[in-house]
Amino acid sequence: MSISGAIAKAQSGSDSSSKQVDNLERGLDVLESYGCIKPDNPQSGPAKRGRPPKSKSKSPGRAEAGLEPPSEFPRATPSKVDAIIDKMNRTRLLTKLQAYNAYWPQICPLQPGELASLSAEDLQRLVDMFELSVNSFSEIIDIPQSIKTTIAQLEPFAINVAAKNPNSYWLSKGKYMTGFTDVMNSNPNVDRNVKLIAIRLLGKFPRNPILSLVYQIASVAFTVIQYNQAREANIQVSEEYANL
Repeated sequence: MSISGAIAKAQSGSDSSSKQVDNLERGLDVLESYGCIKPDNPQSGPAKRGRPPKSKSKSPGRAEAGLEPPSEFPRATPSKVDAIIDKMNRTRLLTKLQAYNAYWPQICPLQPGELASLSAEDLQRLVDMFELSVNSFSEIIDIPQSIKTTIAQLEPFAINVAAKNPNSYWLSKGKYMTGFTDVMNSNPNVDRNVKLIAIRLLGKFPRNPILSLVYQIASVAFTVIQYNQAREANIQVSEEYANL
């Protein structure tokens, strides 16, 4: 007789036998737990202790409902980024070329439509060449002027030495150097040789616009100081002669 049949037969009796049925069920459970008898349904097995396994929820997840954020934001492809950078670089180079043409049209002659089809590399080559041309043009003017300014310092230097050494036969001759600068600047041979020296020195100096600006400011300051010193000396001499 099966276990379920025995339980059904016991339940068909009177109520007085209900306690026997309960006792029988407990005994059968104990026997099943120790493996002494086989249950009617071998696949079910004894009940496991602990919390029942969590059933899978049938409700849609956050990803299925569209609530989960994307794993990463969409990014532009490298080809688009390169195209944007190239366009910005071309705009920057075109601005430089337009500035060169506006400031020095005789050095950087450009037509409005001849730069539109050039690549960024070609535009950079033009910028480098125009900067070199402008620096060369500046040096052609600045170097001869600097050389002549340096030579012109001989006149005030000789006059000052002569004034401090009036008893020296040779040093006192410096007082006759008055007018040396004007004669030198009007001499064509001096001017030609100074220009030849400037061409040879072209590109030999560091081409830094900041250093060039500092040098020009210092030269102007030195010239102004010399002019004011000479003017003050002339005023003092005039006052001395006025008292005679």
